[in-house]
Amino acid sequence: MIQKIALVLVMLLLSGCWDRVEIDQRGFVTGVAVDKGGVTEKQDQEAPNGIPAYRGTYQIIVPAGLKQSGSSKEVSSTSTGGTYFNISAFGNSMPSVSSAIAAETSRAPYFEHLKIITISSELAKGSSNIADIMDYFLRDNEIRRGVKILITDGLAKDVLSVESLNEKYPIAYIESTINNIKNNNAMVPATRIGDLHEQLLKNNAYVIQRISSAHGKVSLTGAAVIDNKNRFIGFLSDEETQGLNLLKGDVKGGTLEVKLDGQILDFNFDNEHSRITSVLEGNEVQKFMIAITAEGNLGKTAEQLDLTKLSNVNLLQQAIEKQIVHVCETTIHTLQNRYQIDVIGLGEYLNQNHYRLWTTVEDNWNSGEHRFANIPVEVHASVDIRRIGDINRSE
Repeated sequence: MIQKIALVLVMLLLSGCWDRVEIDQRGFVTGVAVDKGGVTEKQDQEAPNGIPAYRGTYQIIVPAGLKQSGSSKEVSSTSTGGTYFNISAFGNSMPSVSSAIAAETSRAPYFEHLKIITISSELAKGSSNIADIMDYFLRDNEIRRGVKILITDGLAKDVLSVESLNEKYPIAYIESTINNIKNNNAMVPATRIGDLHEQLLKNNAYVIQRISSAHGKVSLTGAAVIDNKNRFIGFLSDEETQGLNLLKGDVKGGTLEVKLDGQILDFNFDNEHSRITSVLEGNEVQKFMIAITAEGNLGKTAEQLDLTKLSNVNLLQQAIEKQIVHVCETTIHTLQNRYQIDVIGLGEYLNQNHYRLWTTVEDNWNSGEHRFANIPVEVHASVDIRRIGDINRSE
């Protein structure tokens, strides 16, 4: 009896290794770019059976190359050396793209180390394309919930070929740049695949971080506006993105330029918060009010402005408050008039605080009657300047 039990235990231990894949047989994918299946004449000629839905490009790391010194260079799938290579394939679904790539490289794609997924804005305009692409990655148990999603202004595959500067490969460079939101408030917080999964299950509009590439460099300022049907409808400019961050209380740092008496001064944010309230009458929203409070210090002062005088400090604070209101009102005007889409979170506020009222306007908030676009939004700002100082008068 004891021998039989021992035999069963040995068989159980041996069965755990049947699907093991050696590490040198894995293709470590760190970045994925997805474009429309035929966006150029050359790609149309390359594409089999007409024009498939997607062209996927994977950035695969060459582990041996990471140990080499020198700058990182993109290499083809057939060359040796380098730290990474980009490889593309066509398909009508992401599983078919991965299968096609697996047939062209000696190492099957492995997504446990995936960092970034970029989707072209042209592709994201489709009514179900974002959801279809995310469905593949959300179902893969190798994918981590912290994978970041970006919408590209231009071809997504071009992002994977930018200069990596002080990093060893482009995806590492882009991921590091994403974290600079503490130094630039024209960047929206990173959208992770777990966050996007929640948005796909809701009927809300939202924004995704924008990325563009030119001359081998990338820019991560601005935001892609996604409507309540998960379709890309346009970009917010740097100033409009700054206003959106202020309205949502998402400013973690960065600078606001302010004009006072013909001079430009810089206000550096230390922290910022926003609070939404509403004025109701019966079963109608008369207006929203957003109160913004901010603390910070001056990154640049003016020679003619004596900041040792309290009256001048008050003038400067008022100028900063006025500029904050102006930037926010610019964003609100764009969202209400150009896009008619609420990405500020006013609908979410009604859902949480006035649920019965929300149920009456929900279906016509971002579509139909576009109720969001017709409700006034007032912005009020209160600023406290810390550590003013004046280097022109210090001894």
